[in-house]
Amino acid sequence: MREIPKAILLFAGVIGCHPAVSGGPAPAVAAPKVTVREVLTMQALVGETVVVSGRCIGDATPAVAKGSRPFSGSVWQFEDNGVAVWVAGPKPAGCGSGSAAAQLTARVVQDSLPLFSRPRATRQYLVVR
Repeated sequence: MREIPKAILLFAGVIGCHPAVSGGPAPAVAAPKVTVREVLTMQALVGETVVVSGRCIGDATPAVAKGSRPFSGSVWQFEDNGVAVWVAGPKPAGCGSGSAAAQLTARVVQDSLPLFSRPRATRQYLVVR
């Protein structure tokens, strides 16, 4: 008779040892929404994927973004509230003609620009795929 309570206890212990979370993939974290100004000024965003709202600037428009144009294949400008950032990569479909409102999901990157004297200037811009 004493064997039955031990068996029940053992069975209950085995059932209770299963992990509470399945071994599936972790839930995806949504990219934070930021402004163009934050892309340009927040060092903590470097390397992060972000969502930025603004408008595409047409190719014929003179440079509005501060600093020199990144050396890359397709480079264009993205503007919001009078502040512009360089974007490397293809334009989204809604930006075909320029001056169109759009929302980008892009990675914030940083490089340093050589100057004639120290210190080197840093530049942050966006890269879309």
